[in-house]
Amino acid sequence: MKFRNINIVVGREFNTRVKKKSFLVTTFLVPVLFALVSMLPTLIMFAGKDKAKDIAVIDQSGIVMAELLAEPDEIYTFTALEGVQPDSAKADFANLGVDVLMVVSPLTEDNSVKVETYASDALGMDFIESVKSKVNKAVEDYRMDLLNLGDLRAMLDEIEANVNIDSYTVKDDGELALESVAVKSIASMILGMVIYMFIAMFAGGVMSAVIEEKKSRVVEVLVSSVKATELMFGKII
Repeated sequence: MKFRNINIVVGREFNTRVKKKSFLVTTFLVPVLFALVSMLPTLIMFAGKDKAKDIAVIDQSGIVMAELLAEPDEIYTFTALEGVQPDSAKADFANLGVDVLMVVSPLTEDNSVKVETYASDALGMDFIESVKSKVNKAVEDYRMDLLNLGDLRAMLDEIEANVNIDSYTVKDDGELALESVAVKSIASMILGMVIYMFIAMFAGGVMSAVIEEKKSRVVEVLVSSVKATELMFGKII
């Protein structure tokens, strides 16, 4: 393998590929687009935040409504519908004047409940998770009362530990530096994705160049003058 031939191929590729405006635009524009695409899920998540909602609740269990009202919520307002059957409320949903109708089933054999929600628009994950946590807490409290466990939740809160670990790096001069493993992990993941993106992008450029030369029969002239390996390394470089 002759380096002179590789240099010739490198020079030709530089003049025909790298100097093109499309190559320069792609090289600098793709990372920007990649960053925007990476930020898009976060932007969608913030844009999809639930707005204030009025929720009418038919609580057939008798244990959930109290938990829904225990901690006032700035976004969700729960109102109990007394003496209303779920079927009639669902049929007259448009006239209820609320955003969501929530139906809690009677207690099941395993002392749990089932929850159904009805709304004119799809509900966000924030609402689902908020309601789920409140209902779960109501069911857990009810089960603890049945077992005469007293205020077990308060005792668990007192027992629960949350220990933080600080990681320091000792330098040669004995100075300590606080290291953040999370930041390094995120940075390495982002850099790995950037490397993969550039490899895929430039490999695609090499492939398109080879296909173009094969169609125009330029590659036959090149291979007759240099070895295939020299041509390959020149294009990659």
